[in-house]
Amino acid sequence: GKRTYYGLPNNPNYELGPVVGSICDTVHTGVEQIETNVTRLILGPNPANKIIYMNSSGLKGKKGKIKVFDAMGKMIFSNEMIIFNSGYAWQEIDVSLYACGLYIVHLETEKEMLSGKFVRN
Repeated sequence: GKRTYYGLPNNPNYELGPVVGSICDTVHTGVEQIETNVTRLILGPNPANKIIYMNSSGLKGKKGKIKVFDAMGKMIFSNEMIIFNSGYAWQEIDVSLYACGLYIVHLETEKEMLSGKFVRN
């Protein structure tokens, strides 16, 4: 139950206390208050066969646009007249004519941009 200070193993001295001005010896992580009203972009069903539904809440702004890109970056769908209702947006997208693969959805408002992915199978 005693410590030895001669020979191996080397035991660190945990009783030194914090070093003034050092961020290494403090418990504070430096992470500020996290917002509780997090903006989310939900795409479903994922993977999709015929229709994908885009839902988003907590949006900042009054209107926005949605764009869908294929894996090569080519825009294949665009709707630039989405009006938000109390920070909530909803869009139904017909994906039945798209090729199977990965697609990226961008929702852009006056103040922010959200992205999500879905798979067409």
